[in-house]
Amino acid sequence: MSNRTLGLMMGAVALLIVAVAVVFVLVLSGGDGDDGGDTPARPATDSADRDDAADDRSDQEADDRDDGDRTTGGICGENRLVTFGDDPATVFDPIQVGDASTAEYTAEIFGGLVTLNLDLEVVPDIAERWEITDGGRVYTFFLRNDVVFHNGRRVTAEDVKYSLERAADPANFSPTVLDYLGDIVGVRDKFNGRADDISGVQVVDEYTLRIELTEPISYFLQQLTYTVAYVVDREQIEDDPNNWTRRPNGTGPFRVKTFRPLEEIVLIPNDRYHLGPPRVDEVVFSLSGGSLSTRFQNDEIHVALVPAVELAGVLSGESELSEFYRPVPQLSFFYLGFNVNEPPFDDPLVRQAFAHAINREAINEVLFFDAALVADGILPPTLPGYSEAISTYPYDPERAAEL
Repeated sequence: MSNRTLGLMMGAVALLIVAVAVVFVLVLSGGDGDDGGDTPARPATDSADRDDAADDRSDQEADDRDDGDRTTGGICGENRLVTFGDDPATVFDPIQVGDASTAEYTAEIFGGLVTLNLDLEVVPDIAERWEITDGGRVYTFFLRNDVVFHNGRRVTAEDVKYSLERAADPANFSPTVLDYLGDIVGVRDKFNGRADDISGVQVVDEYTLRIELTEPISYFLQQLTYTVAYVVDREQIEDDPNNWTRRPNGTGPFRVKTFRPLEEIVLIPNDRYHLGPPRVDEVVFSLSGGSLSTRFQNDEIHVALVPAVELAGVLSGESELSEFYRPVPQLSFFYLGFNVNEPPFDDPLVRQAFAHAINREAINEVLFFDAALVADGILPPTLPGYSEAISTYPYDPERAAEL
């Protein structure tokens, strides 16, 4: 095997009322033979001013990369990363995404006004800055003037307004628009067919957009980081309404080269990305089956999940994969949910009894090989707002019987 690293993606767990939640995902990640560190970024370009000849050169360079040797030895061998992936649950349409697997791809292809950095802080994306006025009800976004779609067309405030209104269009049946954009004045009216546009979204000028909320909410910017608020290309959608999601013309750091359902998704860099071009020339998500750990050992992929049953050997050092082990936190949790409007779960004492009756530590030890964090709250430890002071009901079967 090449000189790689084995990672553990720790599922941070959370408790919802009487829920027990545990999830640990093991990850194998590869490394190159010389441990040379980061691959240097390609120099940024004045992309918005490229002409058609530059477009042709960019496409030719992508084709040259695509035709290269597809050997997978070592992580980013030949600046190429091969990892595992799930088949998308929906098409690559940001307003239809409701699952983590599809969001993983759309977040690389598209972008919105704002995004999250690695510390989960809201930072600029298409908008370079914003102002909050009227006691927190009005947000004015000032867009960068160098953001382009993958085909080179500049992004303007009209594109953002179109994308938000498309999300709220009842004909598109977005499953998430009301959850994330429902606090914008007029979104619910448009979604319910009572208005033709969103009255709370106004284009001030080519690169300025104003959004009015029904009431101040402190987490509105965080809501805008979800895929339903991403910007899409109106021209592409109207030109090919049925097939545009096969090769979406987004603003994100990567664009789709290949999508073969149940086989692979291949992303290549958007060299015009306004926040800096990606540092790899190609990312391949392998969607096919088979043992991921075996495929990793055979140098077929650089990143892979490891079955929980193999964790003990990895941690003890008995497994040949132990030297590649690395822990990585994951923002996810499992929980048990009850309909509190229906008996018997409309009774708080019944819910408390269930909480006392569940031995979460035993579940973690027996079913998950002691590879999880037992939940005391609904927020994973790495999520902003998490507090160690929050605790839940301890395992106490006698108390459960009394209740």
